[in-house]
Amino acid sequence: MKRYRICIAALLIAAAAGTPVSGQEVIDAVVAVVGDKIILKSEIMQKAQQVAAQQNISVTSPAFAQLKDDMLEELISQKILLIKAKQDTITVEDSQIDADLESRMEAFIEQAGSVENLERTFDAPLREIKKKFRAELKDYMIVQKVQQMKLMDVKIYPQEVEEFYNTMKDSLPEKQEMVKIRHILIGIKAGGEAYQKAMEKMRGIKARLDQGESFEALAKTFSEDPGTAADGGDLGFIERGDIFEEFENAAFRLKDGEISPIVRTDVGLHIIKCIENRGDRVHVAHIFVKILETMEDEQATVALITDLRKQILAGASFDSLAALYSEDATTADIGGDVGWTSVQNMQIPVFADAVDTLEVGEISMPFKTPFGYHIVLKEDEQKQRPFSLAEDYEQLKNAALAQKKNKVFLNWIEDLKKEIHIEIKRDLLE
Repeated sequence: MKRYRICIAALLIAAAAGTPVSGQEVIDAVVAVVGDKIILKSEIMQKAQQVAAQQNISVTSPAFAQLKDDMLEELISQKILLIKAKQDTITVEDSQIDADLESRMEAFIEQAGSVENLERTFDAPLREIKKKFRAELKDYMIVQKVQQMKLMDVKIYPQEVEEFYNTMKDSLPEKQEMVKIRHILIGIKAGGEAYQKAMEKMRGIKARLDQGESFEALAKTFSEDPGTAADGGDLGFIERGDIFEEFENAAFRLKDGEISPIVRTDVGLHIIKCIENRGDRVHVAHIFVKILETMEDEQATVALITDLRKQILAGASFDSLAALYSEDATTADIGGDVGWTSVQNMQIPVFADAVDTLEVGEISMPFKTPFGYHIVLKEDEQKQRPFSLAEDYEQLKNAALAQKKNKVFLNWIEDLKKEIHIEIKRDLLE
């Protein structure tokens, strides 16, 4: 049986840019016009609130006012580059956009805990969230491509790296303590009694549907999907890739008016009604019943991961057992290898605490996070220390190159601004 694996490793470390956050409601207005493009107050506020939430900045502080100005300048640069891309006919393949979108949506869903939670956060169905993010992602990828093409020939030379180090060494922070770790993740899976209980409820509902009762009425009464139950289970139109594969496979086989057998996905059980099948997309409603995890399910997970730890202590390969059992899709196939990272950058405190208490070569006791149970092996560590030109040359070289590219980029943007009409109403941000 194909095992479901959670993409977790990246979420254990520093948060990726673009994480959705809820913001204050703003009255919209056009703050800037850049060529034939506009910048809305809502765009600026959304970005500023996002960064403020990540950096714990109060929206009433002077720092937030500066943040709004910074986001305005960032958006002006973005619009300029989009205009430049159009002039130079620079585009991005749809397949690239779609692949990146799917990866980001998976991360968002995992952070939210479920598709339903994400839909509640955005107060929109998944397909609408995807549509919004796709448009933003397309612009972002085009801007990145324009920047890369401009900066690809910028080089850094050894004397420049040394000059960068000598200039910056007194202000450089100490290099953080780093650890090299592997982990195994086992998620808690509802089974046995919980499954039978949910299935019994679903069979009762299916029997009533077979006897001719209203799908919409039964959905309103029994469905455990809070986002659709009040609407008779209506999910609207879905396309391939919008929802769970098992759900889609069943939905796209249905003809108009048909009702599916009971379908199981990673979140529970569904009965699906096809309202309209257009081939490439289908309008469906569903009745949903959760399969709730029990104490016995959790105990079974703890027993399994405890046994894996005992096997490793007895001489079994951590790498091999991670490949066989770990449900972290980003690390399982490479033996659970998370690589080098800073404990300070780990998002989940209990994970950081477990790693921090280990000596090199030690394996943690099983511990629980929102994703399930883990064991961690600390393979190596590097203590905190000042940067050294000899030991950290490559890292310093990359920092010096990034600084040089940033200077080239900012000068280029200033030159482009002279060619494009820009009108700004900063007072609208106050």
